[in-house]
Amino acid sequence: MPRTSLVGLGTVRMVLLARVIDSEPASPYGGLVRRPPVRAASPNPGRSQASHLASSSWIGRVSALTLILLSMVFEICPLIAGASPPSYARGADALAAAGSAPPPAQSAFPGPSTTVPNPAPLVPPRTWILVDADTAKVIAANTDHLPLPPASTTKLLTAIMAETSLPSDASVPVSPVAQGMPAESINMKAGQVWPLSDAMHALLMVSANDAAVALAERMSGSREAFGAHMYSMAGILGLVDHPVLQDPAGLDGQFAVGNGNRISAYDLAIMGRAALAIPDIRQIVGLPVYRFHGVDGIDHRLRNHDGLLEQYPGTIGVKLGYTVAAGDNLVAAATRGGRTMLAVVMHAPSVYADAAALLDEGFATPAVAETGIDHLPPVRLAAPAPPPVATTARRDQPDRLALGTRHGQGQATTLRSGWVALGGVALFATSALVAVSRLRSGHRRRARRRVV
Repeated sequence: MPRTSLVGLGTVRMVLLARVIDSEPASPYGGLVRRPPVRAASPNPGRSQASHLASSSWIGRVSALTLILLSMVFEICPLIAGASPPSYARGADALAAAGSAPPPAQSAFPGPSTTVPNPAPLVPPRTWILVDADTAKVIAANTDHLPLPPASTTKLLTAIMAETSLPSDASVPVSPVAQGMPAESINMKAGQVWPLSDAMHALLMVSANDAAVALAERMSGSREAFGAHMYSMAGILGLVDHPVLQDPAGLDGQFAVGNGNRISAYDLAIMGRAALAIPDIRQIVGLPVYRFHGVDGIDHRLRNHDGLLEQYPGTIGVKLGYTVAAGDNLVAAATRGGRTMLAVVMHAPSVYADAAALLDEGFATPAVAETGIDHLPPVRLAAPAPPPVATTARRDQPDRLALGTRHGQGQATTLRSGWVALGGVALFATSALVAVSRLRSGHRRRARRRVV
């Protein structure tokens, strides 16, 4: 709820509470009703008048108390319903303004290559975040805690897991399942055994889905089992927005595991920063071209799909992703003047221009001006382990797993807090009704003394 709305509700509650506590009935025109002097010669009319005033006071207090309770329930309902955390929009005026204004006629940066379709720009990115990768401070963001289909940016998590779980000289066998993955692929064939290095380059540079599945099967035995390892790694990294992690390649169509993945821009920023902390990954994602002689006897030339490497000075990666459902997504990082900025844009119609605008703002923001209180968690890297069978939740209900949570709170904690708060409201209502009842009784006794 906006801060101004909270302040307004608080003010209204204070005014209404004052009316409940006030010992005198309020006039409909403001101020207090002055009781006329009671005449001893006419006790019955005086008693009727005092009773009427006490009744009016009672009705006014009950009405005010009802409004107070309604305002409190209005605030608590979103908490019980598991409302998403608020966005942290603190800058990037160009992107924020784009929500109500049409985008420029032509982007300063052309879209991805034909291998990664880029729809015509119609709307600004649905969600984005800008982070100083050196300090981990969030400079600007918009709806960055909303989990969305991440497409192939998921492969950053797969790559991190491979680097932390497998030895550098590991071999990666190819199964029929891996061979059957749709493009993008590097045309792996069942029965082949690829070096880890070549599989990693194919995974990160040309977003090879067959390489992603082969790596997942090498680490976990199957794509389905790999999902449990993904959640374990998410907990190690400190992902906070209850991601849905099922598919190692980020697919969301008929070839996906389950219904695919859901990851927020905030969590992608955590993953991107962790990936850059691994030297092998940082070296791979920064390569424009990679050549190798494959086990299939073919001389391969991989050209990095991330066009920002050639179009934005200082770019060091990290990962581009596209599906029809996810749209264009990009985790981008660049260095300038000894500083490193990290930007994430999701469902972006002009993925390169949007990322470039954020990176520009980051470098234009002096480090001393990074006053935001939000920041990413420290980079933590370790080999993931599958959670115990007894505590493994369904992969379409990730909030039941022990993932890292922002400020130590998870969805279950939020639900419990909501019910506790509602119980507090009920207790407050009971106490207030008792107090008002006593006030009403007191008014009646005073009215009788004045009349008799």
